Amino acid sequence: MQFSEIAITNFRCFSDTEVRFEDGVVAIHGSNGAGKSSLLEAVFFALYGSNALPTGVTLGDVITTGEDEAEVVLDFHHNDSRYKLTREIRRRSSGASNTKSVLRADGPVVADGSREVNGYISDLLHMDADAFVNCAYIRQGGVTKLINATPSERQAMIDELLQLGTLEEYRERASKARIGTGRVRDSQDGAVDSLDDQIESKEDQNLKARRDVVTTELGRITDGIDDVAERRESTVKARDEAQEVVDAHEERLNRINDIKNEAESHVGEMQAAADSRGDHLDTVREQGAQAGTLRDRLRRATQADESTLPTDGLASFDLLGDDADAEEAAGVHFDRDAVQERIESAEASEDEAADAVSAANDRQRAAGEAATAHEGNAINAAENAASKRERIDEYRDRIDDHGATIGTLDDEIAAKENTISELEAQLREYGYEPDDADAVRETATNRTLTLNDRMQTVQTDIGAAQGQIRQAESLQEEDRCPECGQPVDESPHVTTLDDERLAVERLQAKNQRLEDERDETKEVAETARELASERDALADLKDDRETARDDRDAAREKIDDLEDEIESLHERSISEYRISQEKQEEAAEADADAEAREKERQQTRTRASNLRTLDTTLSTLASNISGIEDATRRRADLTDEIADHREEIHALARERAELESEAGDEAVEQARTAVERHQGRINRFDRWDDDLTEMRDKRQQTLGEINGSIAELKDLRERQDEAVERADRLDDFYAEMEALEAMYEEVRSDLRQQNIDHLQRILNDIFDELYRNDAYAGIELDRNYEFTVHEKNGETLDPSQLSGGEKVLFNLALRCAIYKLLARGVRGEGSMPPLILDEPTAHLDTGHVSRLSRVVDIMRDLGVSQTIIVSHDDEIVDGADGEIHLTQDATTNRSSVSTPDAGPDLGAPPAP
Repeated sequence: MQFSEIAITNFRCFSDTEVRFEDGVVAIHGSNGAGKSSLLEAVFFALYGSNALPTGVTLGDVITTGEDEAEVVLDFHHNDSRYKLTREIRRRSSGASNTKSVLRADGPVVADGSREVNGYISDLLHMDADAFVNCAYIRQGGVTKLINATPSERQAMIDELLQLGTLEEYRERASKARIGTGRVRDSQDGAVDSLDDQIESKEDQNLKARRDVVTTELGRITDGIDDVAERRESTVKARDEAQEVVDAHEERLNRINDIKNEAESHVGEMQAAADSRGDHLDTVREQGAQAGTLRDRLRRATQADESTLPTDGLASFDLLGDDADAEEAAGVHFDRDAVQERIESAEASEDEAADAVSAANDRQRAAGEAATAHEGNAINAAENAASKRERIDEYRDRIDDHGATIGTLDDEIAAKENTISELEAQLREYGYEPDDADAVRETATNRTLTLNDRMQTVQTDIGAAQGQIRQAESLQEEDRCPECGQPVDESPHVTTLDDERLAVERLQAKNQRLEDERDETKEVAETARELASERDALADLKDDRETARDDRDAAREKIDDLEDEIESLHERSISEYRISQEKQEEAAEADADAEAREKERQQTRTRASNLRTLDTTLSTLASNISGIEDATRRRADLTDEIADHREEIHALARERAELESEAGDEAVEQARTAVERHQGRINRFDRWDDDLTEMRDKRQQTLGEINGSIAELKDLRERQDEAVERADRLDDFYAEMEALEAMYEEVRSDLRQQNIDHLQRILNDIFDELYRNDAYAGIELDRNYEFTVHEKNGETLDPSQLSGGEKVLFNLALRCAIYKLLARGVRGEGSMPPLILDEPTAHLDTGHVSRLSRVVDIMRDLGVSQTIIVSHDDEIVDGADGEIHLTQDATTNRSSVSTPDAGPDLGAPPAP
């Protein structure tokens, strides 16, 4: 597997960057913070999505600050196919999420969605994100992860890489299945025992014999119930016949009593009718007297001027005689019609007068409101003018303040210009043109970063050289080599000691020159920064002075505008006062007109009231005449009603006589005696029936219970057969799971031991390549993944006792051994991912760096066609097949890729 290219957008410190990966060894280098580890993190994220992020890091954390979305596109080759993997992240209100995950193989989409893509990559590489970190990707600071892990952690890591974890997973599944089956089997055995007990209990109850006895008893009881029912039915028939005789006699007696009551009712109603007829005669007399009184009142009313009307209908008549008819009432109604016309005319006049009063009031109110409004306008205009005079005073104070401010700003501007001239002179002394201070500062800052990197490299070389000098001096003091016992005078470490010391002096001198140049460059950057700041401050002061001048001129213009407005407000106030006086005069005239109209309305109201009173009198007279007529007709009706009641009383008397002659006391008494005797027998039959029914119900319930128990016994026997069969199957399955669990454990143990043997042999071969001439003889790996380092003198060491550089190489050797084992047996040819090393040389001196290169060669021989190394070491960079140089923009903190030697290089500053 080889990475071809990655395109990064808004991921960590990369805005829009494309990086190509060469085959073989690819070296990534650059200054601190340039984004080397972020580039590897982008590759890891492209492969495994959010599973690749370290603990505590969210998807939102990897999106570039200030951006809402990020994208990583990785191209890679694997097993003669070209793959394109795209991951996209978007920031939402609820948090960032992986909105797009697509994997293409030779063009078509083969996986879509985060989960599907992750599964496809894991199957393709035969490792998930954790296995990839433990095997292929050595993160910064994690190079000794396998050595520092506990034996159990190391066993889990290596078992997972060698796919032994799958066997353990299968064994655990078989174990869980066995344990679960055991619990179910035990439960099933208990169920079988319980069914045996229940069946034995049911069989002891002798259910069929009991069912036969109860069935026989139930038949006898049913026959008894039928016999009682027949005898009761015959008795009920005889009782009903006797009861009919008694009921007929009772009906005759009831009818005689009803006739008596009806006759008494008719007598009472006849007497009430006679009394009512006398009352109606009194009513006719009273109404006649009231009609005479009303007639006199009408005659007096018709003499008034405003209510004169015809009196033809007011002629006298005999209210109690036969001549009182509808013609007299018609005259009264004719008089009411004439009065009604006069009322309507008077009310119309009243409405016209009321409208005139309302119109006059409206004119008075409108004129008053207008006068008040204009007066208010005049007052507002005067107050507004006074307010504007106060604002003129405020603007004059502002003009004075702005004048003082402008003077102060002139002094500050002169001082700033002097300071800027001094700073520009300083930059010219350093050899820089001060026209663009920001460009000078950026150039000086970049130069400082470059010098820091060069100093760091020199200091690293000084440390390595001094370490070799100390080692040579130690050998020289011992006089003989502690390993072989030979004299050290001719040893390369001793013969080159003077050269190493001279090299250290040269490196220290170079470091001092770089430090002096860096300090001077820092001073240039600080001076440029201060110059840019002072220029910005000068521009701000000039802007403030111009603003103060503009404010002062604006205040003067505002005073002129306010004086014009005050003059206009004076004129408006006078005009409003004049209009207010005119409206007050209009209001007074309208008020006088309203009083005159109100007097006219009161006169028409009085006239209409008099006419309505006259109409009411005519209405009452007409009502009295109608009442007399109704009372007369009612007296005639009551006379006829009294005659009808007399005839009904005579008919009821005849019917009562006939019913009394039909009643016979002896036959009725015999019938009553028969009814009582038959009812006693019926009651006894009912008690017998209740007792027999209760006995039948109990026997039926008992029979049902017995039948239910028989059915339950049958069901229990069937369930017993099924439970026994299920228990047998569970026994067989438990034995199978137990054997399967043992098989997985045995296979895993055998494979682990085989892998341990292979891994130990491969690890010793690689270790021999790296430490052939050193004091170490070999490495032992036991079945618990404990490491032991054997020295040539027979002593043993724990890997934790190795030096920092030796730990790094030991870990890399272990990684190589795992890779080789994977390539030989587990993964298959062509499936090995690139080896990724992030800063593996941090703890290595010059000698160990050379051995690291040997580790890379070993990995290439194992079939790892691509190794990506992040390093500052020149030996690693120079020996790489491809080089990726990362730089960082000091202003934006964004990283980018540049070709070697094409990055920013200030060189020496220009001559003054």
